Amino acid sequence: NATFDTCIAGKNGGGVQSNALRVHCADVDMNDCSAGARGGGLYHKNQLVNSTTEICDSSFTYCVADTDGGGVATLAKVASIVTYGEQESELAFCSAKCGGAFWDAGADVSFVNVLVSDCVASSRGGGLYHAGGNGSDMSLSGCSVLNCSAGIGGAGIWFGGTGEIGFSFGSEVSGNSLSGESSEAAGVHVVNDE
Repeated sequence: NATFDTCIAGKNGGGVQSNALRVHCADVDMNDCSAGARGGGLYHKNQLVNSTTEICDSSFTYCVADTDGGGVATLAKVASIVTYGEQESELAFCSAKCGGAFWDAGADVSFVNVLVSDCVASSRGGGLYHAGGNGSDMSLSGCSVLNCSAGIGGAGIWFGGTGEIGFSFGSEVSGNSLSGESSEAAGVHVVNDE
């Protein structure tokens, strides 16, 4: 078990910043970490075609980023957050401008048995923000996105690009809310660029 508590970065990656081809976090607790730009908890900045961000059995709580990804921000091409063991993967009480809990720049993303709750984005994607691009997809299996908020759109999930978003095995998006006057989609906001 690895614990990161009250870590602060002036720019990216409050807890961890990496340019490695593969970032694998297992059984990690990231709490109260912050970044002046992206990735309050974790920032993975490798954009190569086979770059991968993998997070399992880990929690990101009370993490803050000034721009993107309060808990996690990744530029990798493939990203996953899963629960394998007894500790549920969780992103809770995190905040950012876009992607209060999680932000990606166009990865193929999968979430399995993950709880996202009580996260805030001042702009888009209170819980999850998917920038899309190149037809990248997002899938959620057995996940809950609960009680998140956003100022403009997608309080639960903001999904952009030309790819597909899929939900399975009892995934739930509920209790999410918008705060802006011209805001759209409290649950899931899909913006298809085709």
